[in-house]
Amino acid sequence: MGRQELAAVVRRWWVPLVLAAILAIVQVTWVLGAYLIPAAYSSLIERTTTISTLLLGYLFFRDERRVIRSGRFLLSGAVAMAAVVGVILFNRDFSAGGRVLVGTLVFVLSSALWAFYAVAIRGMTRGLSAMPTFAVTVAMVSVLLMPLAVHERKMGLMWSSPWNVQLAVVLLGAVCVGVVQVCYYVSLKRIGVAYSSLVGLCTPFLTALFAFLLLGEVLRTGQWLCGAVLVGSLAIMVWNSSGARAKCAEAREDRPHG
Repeated sequence: MGRQELAAVVRRWWVPLVLAAILAIVQVTWVLGAYLIPAAYSSLIERTTTISTLLLGYLFFRDERRVIRSGRFLLSGAVAMAAVVGVILFNRDFSAGGRVLVGTLVFVLSSALWAFYAVAIRGMTRGLSAMPTFAVTVAMVSVLLMPLAVHERKMGLMWSSPWNVQLAVVLLGAVCVGVVQVCYYVSLKRIGVAYSSLVGLCTPFLTALFAFLLLGEVLRTGQWLCGAVLVGSLAIMVWNSSGARAKCAEAREDRPHG
């Protein structure tokens, strides 16, 4: 992250400020929803982000419109969405009881706001590098969320926790939030909103896979099958997208100049 790249973001300070405001609201609503409904069910509701993202991308970006109208894209997206629903429904812990209505509405709101966040990143960060943009954005998010943290009066728990808990928090923040968010910024710039949102559908299956590898949680046969269909459909989608981009590039090169 060079000084010039960081300076460019600071000069356009309103861009990370808007992104930070959206992300702060997303974080608060997501946490509220997580307290209201079971984790397996919430992971299903979160997939509504894909629908919201595709809709907003279609409305705001002409190139996204061409992608989403593609029959291959729609077919791959439908198969991937069906597969991810299968992965979640086959989860042994799946349930939809209790305060499901309120929790569902909160999670749908959080998912819609995340979709708006994705569209805002692509629309507002042209000419800005991903890493400094996210660095300034997350710093602003911390400032915006600080009043809530102070209001809870539990910030001291971090410092009174065992060293391994503190280390886990730092590593999770640096890797699972920092690195992943920077990669997300880059993907939105390189492959667009539509493809980035569909690739994100693999999250529930990857979560189940890592739970199997690291925690010994057993995956059902249906989850393995749906996961294989999901990964396969996403692979086809990515392959088709690379071919489509190559054809567009060739068309631009062959177009007469002047």
